[in-house]
Amino acid sequence: MELKDSGDGYKSATLSLPDAGTHLSYHFETVDMTGNIRHEWHGERHLNLDSGISCLHIHDNWRERPVDAPLFSSAFTKSIAARPKTTPLPAITEGTLTMEVMATMIPTGKTLAITGNCKLLGNWNPQNALALNDADY
Repeated sequence: MELKDSGDGYKSATLSLPDAGTHLSYHFETVDMTGNIRHEWHGERHLNLDSGISCLHIHDNWRERPVDAPLFSSAFTKSIAARPKTTPLPAITEGTLTMEVMATMIPTGKTLAITGNCKLLGNWNPQNALALNDADY
């Protein structure tokens, strides 16, 4: 599907949503005038579409290969900068939101957290922020 220029520096496309309960996977790629295809870095995105969704807006961006990409390798994450084992992630159940953040440079002893405008995310207070689980780091 070709994305169209929306006039504000963004590209956009509109498509009909598949049936509820559908798993949707996608990634971005570019095709130059000679037909060469370039895929963005770090795989696909995944959406599980539940019933009752009539409109879905996705704000996303192209993933350029980061300068620190070698730090994502198992040589780094499993040995050089291996972190102590933590509690495994809980099972995903209905009504859950899973967030994944690429963050290779979090030193041992530090925790990456997310804060936001609700009680669950600490009401913008870093002391009450939701610590992200690094069990699969």
